[in-house]
Amino acid sequence: MNRDNVLKTSVNEDEIKKHRILSLNNEEKVKYVDKLIIKYPKMNEIISAIDECKNKKNFYEPQCMFLSGERRTGKSITLQQVIKKYPDIITDELTIKPILYCIVPSPLYTGGFVFQLLEAIGDPFTYKQSNITKNTKKLRDFLELCKVEMIILDEFQHLIDSKRHKVILECSDWLKNLINATRIPVVFAGLPNSVQVFIENPQLGDRVLNRREIRAFDYNDKAYRIILDQFDNALPFESKSSLAQSGLWERIFIATEGVMGYTKILLTESTSLALKMNKPLIDEEVLFLAYNNKLFHHNPINPFSPTFNTGKFIKNKYMK
Repeated sequence: MNRDNVLKTSVNEDEIKKHRILSLNNEEKVKYVDKLIIKYPKMNEIISAIDECKNKKNFYEPQCMFLSGERRTGKSITLQQVIKKYPDIITDELTIKPILYCIVPSPLYTGGFVFQLLEAIGDPFTYKQSNITKNTKKLRDFLELCKVEMIILDEFQHLIDSKRHKVILECSDWLKNLINATRIPVVFAGLPNSVQVFIENPQLGDRVLNRREIRAFDYNDKAYRIILDQFDNALPFESKSSLAQSGLWERIFIATEGVMGYTKILLTESTSLALKMNKPLIDEEVLFLAYNNKLFHHNPINPFSPTFNTGKFIKNKYMK
């Protein structure tokens, strides 16, 4: 197939996809936008780094990672993209789980942590045995049986939330011993204060040398504007909303502070409102209403207000 035909095929596929999206009812369109994920360089970089950790299972020292970031910056979404790459394989005898994903429980204690992991791996008799030593042995057996290649522990800051030094040391020691015994790499994901676990237990910290952070976008980062344009192209409207256009993208950035989670919330609500108002696209009126509905509690100053001085705000906050 020559280059022209390849391009035509690509265009045709995009047109077919857009046609399918436009044919959805309004509720389905909003659900589509809510599930929409636009990958960007930092996300791809972290996914590749996690892949590398996974591929080093059974190394004498498995490569573990700490992924930190403030709320709504995209940690969990990034982790879900990794999990999608390695889905469970269900056979007649068992379920093979390349990745074991578990949310660290709160409040936390070592026995409850083991229970949570057993439940995540699919043990139907999780609560039949309360002995930590026996449950740990059972977990290690399941990890081997289900061919787990990597463990992801999300909301790792719950370990710090306990505020009890003894609990932090007990749980972190238990994790260190699990890593030593199984040679399975672990990705710890949580708020930046989670790093305190590795400070209080340096032996565990020495096993987690690969440390990455997802941050809100900087105002001068062109990637944010590119993401808005890609999001715009994927929206379920006949017309483009020009979200990345000068004069509008700045207001969206101010509204969301460059945080991907808030950006997604704003654009999903804007889609819902635009559809209800029978608008062919998302305009500033819709963004004004969407901000009031979803992000006003975050900051009562609505950057989509006609009286908002965008230039002055940018100069004072981002150009110092």
